[in-house]
Amino acid sequence: MIESGPGISRRNLSQAVTEELLRLIGTGEIRPGERLPTERGLIQRYQVGRNTIREAVHALASQGLVDVRPGRGATVLAMSAGQALDNSVIAALLDDQAVSDLYDFRRLIEVEVAERAAERASERDVEDIAHYLGSYLHSYHERLPTWSEDVAFHRAVAAASHNVIYLEVLDLVNDKLLATRKETQRHATVLARAATEHLAVFEAIKAHDPERARTAMTQHIDSAVWGLDQARQRLHESTGESSGHDSAHDSSFNGG
Repeated sequence: MIESGPGISRRNLSQAVTEELLRLIGTGEIRPGERLPTERGLIQRYQVGRNTIREAVHALASQGLVDVRPGRGATVLAMSAGQALDNSVIAALLDDQAVSDLYDFRRLIEVEVAERAAERASERDVEDIAHYLGSYLHSYHERLPTWSEDVAFHRAVAAASHNVIYLEVLDLVNDKLLATRKETQRHATVLARAATEHLAVFEAIKAHDPERARTAMTQHIDSAVWGLDQARQRLHESTGESSGHDSAHDSSFNGG
């Protein structure tokens, strides 16, 4: 049972359920290929509402830890080395405030990174950024997933700053935001904006125009924050939060 009370929000309850499920997966009590208990079973086990369970399972799915299919339930996937983070760290990163803080940090550091890249980029750096931009645009136009190309583009910009600390910090932030990148890029408008904004960042760096690069990256990160808000709204709608219901009934999540 998950402890609840007047001062505990549903978000906190879903985080607690998420952390407990992560513990079960991490310790091997639920192994790759096995299914999580049914939604009804989780409700009974943790004594929380349906929407709380859905949010917790969605959080695991967004981290690539479970595969959720209607009628089949949630199947645990094998974790890569990059996913095998400490459970408490993962749980903290699933919190809205923690993710918001990371996006604030991106705004601070990536704007500076773009400015330095515009000042310091070599011809080879510009070619590398152009290469990853091309890969991103190809995936975008072919309607393929773009999140890995997105990470590669931003990493190439960081490399062009010729500051190894910037690059290491960006690598850390990118790892932490991988799941949210996947979620935000499901929105067509987010993708269209990102394609245009990546091009603007590249052109500013190629022109060695630091102020223009700052402006372009600021706009891009602001769009990413907007995309995050859209992803959260979709999550709330999918869990029925907008209806205000949180009753203990099974759903199509597990087929009974």
